[in-house]
Amino acid sequence: MRNFTSSNSKALLANLTRFLILGLTMDAMLGCSAAPGQGGISKVTSGSTVTDATNSTITSLTERPVLTVNQVQYFFPASSGNAPASFEITNRSRYGAYDLSSALNVGSAYSQISNDCNRSSLLPGEKCHIVISFLNTTTSLQLGSVAVTFSNSDGSIQNSLSMNLKGPGLPGPTPSVTPTPTPTVTAGVGTLTISSDTTFQKSNVACGTATLRDVCNFGTPSTFDGANCHVGAAPFGTASVANGFFYYTPRAGNQPCAAGDSFDGSKCRTTPANGNRPFVHNNHFYFTPNTRVATQFKGAECPVGTTYDSWNCVVGDAPRGPATESHNLYGGKMIYPARPITPTDLTPCEQSRYFDGKGCVFANTPMNWRPFIINQTRLYLEAKNYSCAP
Repeated sequence: MRNFTSSNSKALLANLTRFLILGLTMDAMLGCSAAPGQGGISKVTSGSTVTDATNSTITSLTERPVLTVNQVQYFFPASSGNAPASFEITNRSRYGAYDLSSALNVGSAYSQISNDCNRSSLLPGEKCHIVISFLNTTTSLQLGSVAVTFSNSDGSIQNSLSMNLKGPGLPGPTPSVTPTPTPTVTAGVGTLTISSDTTFQKSNVACGTATLRDVCNFGTPSTFDGANCHVGAAPFGTASVANGFFYYTPRAGNQPCAAGDSFDGSKCRTTPANGNRPFVHNNHFYFTPNTRVATQFKGAECPVGTTYDSWNCVVGDAPRGPATESHNLYGGKMIYPARPITPTDLTPCEQSRYFDGKGCVFANTPMNWRPFIINQTRLYLEAKNYSCAP
């Protein structure tokens, strides 16, 4: 057997002590601890130190417990307590979590059904649960949160885990909808019906000159009858003209001539023939008219109720545009858009117009007259038989 000196024995004992302490330290780092009575150290805690026989100091690693939750946010589908939110918290680390405390930061719409997470520890692999219900009595969105705080074994590390809550409000009152009133459709014809009768209308647009024989301004009054200057008719007998006077044959009796006329022994003398080329026709007295040069103006035929503007027949101006027209061999319509209906005004068209179910009828047009529209609101009919007339 080999002999050890005293100094060798001391050195060997010191080395064995170092290995023992190192082993205990590694166990602490791996989450292990020595059983009581089985070594010189019963537990190595976070941040603690141990010394070996040579007074060498060894420090353990800090414990960091890790907690997870099955859902970090929950949105309640409706304001109902029949669908609570369940949060499951699990310790997924190799270290225990201690001094667990939960806090519910919510309004009156949330309530806690159960909670087993307020505890002194949650060891590795263990779970705890928090169940929250929701019942909203307002129309506002309700927000909330749940927080769980915990620490490591010696309290040197504080940590927390948060879950957010959201809950909808109740549906608001259904707004009352006032139905849009439907205007009563007036059947039949509109109040403005353009006649099929026509008139020749002249404009103020000159188109030339003409020599006219229609002047009857003579010493003896006369009136132009469209062809000559008419003086009058013989009261009886046979009319004649001679020596600057108009005559007629007398009647029998004591008063051969009409009152105011004179008898010259053979004929009754009446009005002086003081005018241009006097003559007698059908027992009437006449003068030949003098001539004049007259300005001529553009003219045409237009339906009664329209106005000739030197180009076409103006029907009128629609209050709104764009106006439309329709026509066929039997006539047509000129229509403009109806105005919006309001609860206080159920009339879609202006007075003297009528609603045909689509728009306001401005006018009914006669057959064989072509309507058209300019600038969306000016309504026309094409004029006929244009001429240049004095």
